[in-house]
Amino acid sequence: MNINFESRLSSILYLIGYQFFSQIGVIGVSTPIGRMYDTIGYRPTYMYLGIIILFFVLIGFLTLSKDSGVSLENN
Repeated sequence: MNINFESRLSSILYLIGYQFFSQIGVIGVSTPIGRMYDTIGYRPTYMYLGIIILFFVLIGFLTLSKDSGVSLENN
């Protein structure tokens, strides 16, 4: 239940914020990856990216709980 904002306003702000930060993330990540392509090549770049992703997946697996007991249903 959202008590601070109208739900339509919250959803619009969330969608705009998500798109904005998604595009900022693409800009921020594409430059270093492009430089990696130029310096070390295609295959090593994707190997490093895969290792980084695996690292974050393992952190998420170890730190996130399986069930928080919180229900999203409105009563």
